[in-house]
Amino acid sequence: MNFVKLIVTLLIIMNKASGISALEGLSILEKSKLRNIKLNISPDKKNQDPYYIATLNKVLEQSIQMFLNKYDDGNQAPLDIYYDTAALKFSALEEKYKNNLEFESFLKSEFRSFINSPDTTLSLIKKNEDNLTNFSLSNFWIFNLKIPQLSDFSFWCVISKTGTEPPFVFGMN
Repeated sequence: MNFVKLIVTLLIIMNKASGISALEGLSILEKSKLRNIKLNISPDKKNQDPYYIATLNKVLEQSIQMFLNKYDDGNQAPLDIYYDTAALKFSALEEKYKNNLEFESFLKSEFRSFINSPDTTLSLIKKNEDNLTNFSLSNFWIFNLKIPQLSDFSFWCVISKTGTEPPFVFGMN
């Protein structure tokens, strides 16, 4: 009887340990209210240790937040490209709705809804794949976001593996 309890306990522990190291991509998309996006991210078969997977989950979430929130006029981030479309929609709103709404909140909410499509793809660039950036895969996590209904641009989020540089979002043709 004790042997059976030992086996059952070991199975439970092993199951929990394997659950810790699972890539949480779909739940991260769900939490970000982007459940329809196609996710092309899978850990390397030889890199399945729990620390690597936990780090991948963290940088995946960070890249999504950067794509959803980062914009400036110079780097052609996705929000930069969508800005004019959102400005036209915002100006078309009735005044009673505009008074209770800040444009930046409107922009980000509209953009999130816009990209939440099965046509949108978020990928992690790995070795032996096309890295069209000048950033090294050894030093950076590189994510590619494709939003065909927005632009023929590829959007990139580059995150330092050492944390010494801030994440960077940009687009390029």
